[in-house]
Amino acid sequence: MVQFPVLPVINGMLPRAEGGMVHGVVLDAYSAAVFARNGVGKYLFVCPWDQRAKQPFHVGIIAVCRDTQIEIHTDEQKREYRILRVLLEGQERAKMRSFIKKKGIIYGDNIELQYFKTMRPDYPVLCGAGWQASGGYTETASLQDISVVIYGTNYETGAQVHINGNLGGLISYEQAHTIEHAIIRSLKHYSLCTARTLVQCSAEETNELKQSVEWGIKYARPDLLGLTQSGACGNPLSSTAQIYMAQEFTSALKEGNSIYASVEQARIKTMSRLTGDLGITTREGLRILQGLKRGMFHDDTPLTLEQAKKILNRFPISPWK
Repeated sequence: MVQFPVLPVINGMLPRAEGGMVHGVVLDAYSAAVFARNGVGKYLFVCPWDQRAKQPFHVGIIAVCRDTQIEIHTDEQKREYRILRVLLEGQERAKMRSFIKKKGIIYGDNIELQYFKTMRPDYPVLCGAGWQASGGYTETASLQDISVVIYGTNYETGAQVHINGNLGGLISYEQAHTIEHAIIRSLKHYSLCTARTLVQCSAEETNELKQSVEWGIKYARPDLLGLTQSGACGNPLSSTAQIYMAQEFTSALKEGNSIYASVEQARIKTMSRLTGDLGITTREGLRILQGLKRGMFHDDTPLTLEQAKKILNRFPISPWK
């Protein structure tokens, strides 16, 4: 049975299958050991590092090492250090059922090729290999026309790429906005989005958005509104908060207040204006729901696996499909 050394990557940068190239820098001892034993011309199973499970993610790319180079650099104290640069060429999408450890190296076991195109519609997925999802937006013309766009960067060329799907007739605009964030989150964490990861990431994104509303209002911190692990959410509540914060801060400075006092005053006045203008209560509990739906245009309705599958089938597998 074929076994490949496993190379987990923290930043999720995987080469695109069918010949995609990606340059990488090796900084940790484990990866250096992998390339020391499996250099140019050798095959690897490259996958994201699952920070939640604290282990390699089970779906990734079989890649071949095409080049390695050692660069010697000097720091400000004139000390020399080495950086190992590698070039990987993607071959096939694959899944490892298990992994074993031999002499300090993790090897993928029971590796199976994954043909995403033929797996649809029963097991739809979005593939993040070859590109980095960085943002998105949701637009609606009607309940039957809700367009979700996820954009990012091609690792090889640096060009902007995107995927888009029309979720009209499936879910509401507010829920589509949540799905947008969940897809980005899943692609960043796993370089993949499946029905299960979409359900998981949708729940996580919603919980963090709710927490941002609670902390933002409770502690008069408009800068926290819409801030999650996926980044800053673009929505009326967050955008208006930034505008009001700048206005109130400038006004406070003109009054002769110190920078610290101006920031504190601006935070309090900004939250007062926000809740008043958007009709959001400051009452504990209810303010979270109003802030999420009325202020951020997000929906906290739990997603089912069947809904997630239908949603993913509305998108292409990758920017190249």
